[in-house]
Amino acid sequence: MDYILERINITYQEQFIDRRNSIQKTWARFVNDIDKRFKEALKNSVKNSFLDLQKHIKTEGSDVVAIFRVFTKLDKTTGTQWSIIHEPNHSIIRQNIVQLMDKIRGFTLNLKRMEVTFREKRELMVQESVKEIMMQKEKSGGGSFGGRTKEEDMEALTAKWNIPALEKIEQYPEMIWKSKSVRTIYDQVKREIDKIKQVLDDDEKRQMVEPEFRQLMNMQTERGKKRFLRSAEATDPDDPVANYRTTIEQMQTNMQEMANKASTQARFFIQLDYTSLRNDQKDCARKLVTEIQEHLIKESKQELNNHLELLNDTVEELKKNCTSLDMLKAHKERHANVRSQ
Repeated sequence: MDYILERINITYQEQFIDRRNSIQKTWARFVNDIDKRFKEALKNSVKNSFLDLQKHIKTEGSDVVAIFRVFTKLDKTTGTQWSIIHEPNHSIIRQNIVQLMDKIRGFTLNLKRMEVTFREKRELMVQESVKEIMMQKEKSGGGSFGGRTKEEDMEALTAKWNIPALEKIEQYPEMIWKSKSVRTIYDQVKREIDKIKQVLDDDEKRQMVEPEFRQLMNMQTERGKKRFLRSAEATDPDDPVANYRTTIEQMQTNMQEMANKASTQARFFIQLDYTSLRNDQKDCARKLVTEIQEHLIKESKQELNNHLELLNDTVEELKKNCTSLDMLKAHKERHANVRSQ
């Protein structure tokens, strides 16, 4: 644009500045026509950029390619009530895309209207020409040109260079934004972005009802842990840790199933990435398995200590000499009770 404007100014100054008023007006119309063409080119550039973006930001068709990666994550910052979140979320995605479109639309902000710039430069040229003419007049002894007074000379010069003023000075961004087609595409893209919010909401709900997620969320609360420990109490005398083993094996199976699930899923113009969520779920499951094992060890130690204490007490009791049949009977019953345990 600067080069074109420079050539226009040079050509006008060298060839047309001293021509009659009709030539001045014709040149003004010529610059106005170039300015309109330049505005149209800028508008088409913005419009085509929006169209290219619209090809990707859509929720219909089989040719949609994911251009944004959204991470589905486990939010544990809310205490015991875990939740599923997305990074970036819908608001940030929308904000970034709208900002991109606004930058595309606003790249012309620093481009001053070609016609306005030409008129400003022309005004300086005219002032310089008037100054030279009046200086020549002064040098010739102050006489007027063609028998006119100084005021009449100024009026004649003004009439010579007079061209119609611009009715309204609008910059390119304002003129481009008046285009209905540009605004229509802009609004269509924003509507497509808003449709993706439902996709993210559905993904959040789907992840929260997954059995792995529900088991982990229940087990990570104190109430859930106590409920599990009560249900894991030994019910099989031949295998007192059977219930613990069953739960641990189930959680290990869940971890394997999580590892086998797809780590990504394309949904229109976004790709859902579950890597962080799967890793968090596996870490939580491993932590819970460790806690169960530690509880089992603690419980076993306590039970062994109780048996040892009972055994020691029994030994001390049996060391006493029996002084009666009742005492001997009591010793035999206690001995039998210890052997049975």
